Amino acid sequence: MDYAEGGDLASQLCQHGISLERTIFYSACITLGVKFLHENKIVHRDLRPRNILLDGQGYAKIAGFGLCKEGVGDNDRIQSCCGTLPYMAPEMLTEGSYTRSVDWWALGVLIYKMLVGKKPFSGNDIENVKNRIINESPSFPPELDANAKLIIIKLLRKEAKYRLGSSQRDAEEVMETPLFRGLDWGAFLKKEIQPPFTPQISVSVQLGEQRVYLKCPDTPKAIKESVESESEMEEPQIPEDIAQSVPTEDEQSASSYLSGDEPLSKHTDPSSEFTTSSSDYTDGSDSSSEPETARDYYCALIREIDTALNHEKVDARNQTTIADFQIQCELGAGAFGKVYRAQHRESRSIVAIKTQQKAAVTSIIDYRSILLEQRILLMAKRQQNPFVVGLFASFITEQHICFAMDYAQGGTLESQLKQGAISLDRTTFFCSCIVLGLKFLHENKIVHRDLKPENILLDSRGYAKIADFGLSKEGIGYGDVFLSRCGTVIYMAPEIFMESNFTRSVDWWALGVILYRMAIGECPTWMKGGLFCISPIIVSPLCS
Repeated sequence: MDYAEGGDLASQLCQHGISLERTIFYSACITLGVKFLHENKIVHRDLRPRNILLDGQGYAKIAGFGLCKEGVGDNDRIQSCCGTLPYMAPEMLTEGSYTRSVDWWALGVLIYKMLVGKKPFSGNDIENVKNRIINESPSFPPELDANAKLIIIKLLRKEAKYRLGSSQRDAEEVMETPLFRGLDWGAFLKKEIQPPFTPQISVSVQLGEQRVYLKCPDTPKAIKESVESESEMEEPQIPEDIAQSVPTEDEQSASSYLSGDEPLSKHTDPSSEFTTSSSDYTDGSDSSSEPETARDYYCALIREIDTALNHEKVDARNQTTIADFQIQCELGAGAFGKVYRAQHRESRSIVAIKTQQKAAVTSIIDYRSILLEQRILLMAKRQQNPFVVGLFASFITEQHICFAMDYAQGGTLESQLKQGAISLDRTTFFCSCIVLGLKFLHENKIVHRDLKPENILLDSRGYAKIADFGLSKEGIGYGDVFLSRCGTVIYMAPEIFMESNFTRSVDWWALGVILYRMAIGECPTWMKGGLFCISPIIVSPLCS
């Protein structure tokens, strides 16, 4: 199911007093949810705070459909009695049947609880609660808003036929009440209204016998400012095989997304004079088995990639093609391809589509790198790891290999470093995210080998995710060594230059360099005058 990062409404009622503004907002969300259910002839029958979830933006969603009844239209009646007692309508307790209006009674109880801080009908035992629901009217504090009091009274009418929402118009009656006056319901459905409250979201991770919770110290404000500072991008030049999904709007805009979309077999840092190529080192492939001509070899590789990717969608329900996406804008470009922001037409999910030119796949190492990156992205998504970028879908067009991945609205850690110094609490938080991301990779015997701020993405909540697995190496466990040298020089460990083999600990060296940059605000001393020097990495200590 959809994951609701903000928890349930019950937790909000325990932690905070619900203001009138928030009550109106949540009530509007619930009203639209009930409207959808009733239009599809479904009665919820168990609306309560535990079954109202908040997403990361602060919008409320109805959940908990275990007691729902389907096939119930206007004036249809239900026989079975079920629900949570304090939210059950009186006719459920006294009559042999009832209508879908019981959901509107429950909404009245919810609104009362949000504003007053307690249930309208409570007691010492079940019978006492039943008696109050059937016979008593709720009491209201004198300071309660008049429009809020009016809708509660109308929703909590004992006789169902006089209850707000009980007519054939159903939700339309509720939406026209003074409490919701001036509300743009169309914008609400499109989620274009800014919620009055954004949940403070934490991510939990199991570490041994302990569960650790990470909460970003100053987002979404920091990320929001970062996104708003990005200038609009020009309309992209889209290849023909991808252009079929481009929207008709003249202007496109996007926040920063650096996917690290650089060569899979060769990496050149823009600010570095040092270039490394993994194609200079073999992984044991037998060159004698290659096809006779370069064209045959190329075609064979592409066929194998096409078969391996198999237009895979994470949920494995349907094959995915570029036509399933609406391309919105270009986010970045590398030597072999580009990254586009796109929206999946069916789910409306925003993704980043990384495109790799087929013509750039010229060796078995390129082929293996592409498939390894897909496996890592797919594994991260299926295991729901919050600190590693995941895969939405993979597919092939006429000229490109495509990965649709998690979209990181907050840009890169590098973009944050360019804006100014990183505070200690943010440094600690980002470092914790990266540590947990590396933990996941290493537990799955994967070494990243190119950890740097450009490859650390920030989502809309400010959480850091590791990205760009083009230089990653798999099958490396504790104590295992590997030979090929690659990466970005300033983040490369000294043993990469000195020794013939090295271990997964090179990732921890890179984290140390990143941590230094976040804490000090500049690169270590071995980067001088804009040029990288290899010897200081090997022999120079850090300045204290």
